[in-house]
Amino acid sequence: MSEKSERIGIKLNRLTVIALKEFKVCMYGDSNIPVPDSFLIEEAYKKISSKIDSIDWVAINDKDTIIPNVTNSDDPSTALRTTLAINIEILEDLKKLQNKMIESAGSRIFFSYVIKTIMFSAILECNDLLDNYLI
Repeated sequence: MSEKSERIGIKLNRLTVIALKEFKVCMYGDSNIPVPDSFLIEEAYKKISSKIDSIDWVAINDKDTIIPNVTNSDDPSTALRTTLAINIEILEDLKKLQNKMIESAGSRIFFSYVIKTIMFSAILECNDLLDNYLI
């Protein structure tokens, strides 16, 4: 995989920020390990990439879907405006996914929504729950 990356300015909502912390716990056992958000997003994508075409994105983002330690969290984190440096190949795949979501939904889908759904899916995969959201 290429070592080149592209920088993207983005605002991540509260649940995405919490999901990044939870994914650190999933991968490393500690949410305080200093790992860049970009790296976590790339690893989350890799973790679910083999199932990406089968994931029910609408169900993952349903308000009643429980993402362990994220949607039911009392973490006081707030939204975060940040700059991500994402590997170009992964970024291209994420943009393709965004376009598929736009076609499916028939409406605008923000890139931050794509990041959130990737993080939610990876956390579900860490908890052996993602298969419940495949179509």
